[in-house]
Amino acid sequence: MAESLATWLSVDVFAVSPGDEPGLILARRQREPHQGDWALPGVVLDAAGGETVAAAAGRALRDRAGAEPIDGPPTVALVVSDPQRDERGHTVSLVNVMRAHPGDDTLVVRDRQPVPPLPFGHNAMIRDTAATVSQRLLSDPATVAAMFGAVHPAPNMAVEVCKLTELLFHLSGGTGAEPIPLPAMRRRLERAALFTPDGSRPAHTRPVTVFRVAG
Repeated sequence: MAESLATWLSVDVFAVSPGDEPGLILARRQREPHQGDWALPGVVLDAAGGETVAAAAGRALRDRAGAEPIDGPPTVALVVSDPQRDERGHTVSLVNVMRAHPGDDTLVVRDRQPVPPLPFGHNAMIRDTAATVSQRLLSDPATVAAMFGAVHPAPNMAVEVCKLTELLFHLSGGTGAEPIPLPAMRRRLERAALFTPDGSRPAHTRPVTVFRVAG
């Protein structure tokens, strides 16, 4: 009875692989309940040990998915408090967003690929997180840092951001911001305060502007 009345603080990770074919990283559960099922990588915060939420997010990726975090710090995009979603008891989830390289035993869900049925209400968490991130992607400093990492020129930045909007719209089940076509994305980045032009590179027709995260 004591266990059923307990409340845990879970750090779950909405991690996206880099590049122009981004995907959401899912981990296979190694223990009961739901052993063998796919799920968001997640761990219980070691508050007694002084662990931070950011450190727990990195631990969840490495220990649960064998994935390696990239560049910028994670940021919390969603807080989920539903006493019914976990049969073990009330688990409050802090859903962190970040980028990562997938591990060997992970499932990477790309644009137009279905998300499998997941335990612990993770399907709804993915939908709501994707919708939230899609709304913040070009305007929130913490989200930009988490999704695009350190300040450096990226020859394909406009393409990567464009493809990410497509993935987020798919994962949100159509509830998030509409995807932005590449020509419109280049114009948006030119006006966005959180991105800055960083020279140009040759192209078949005319030079293409190279962007980096401002900072």
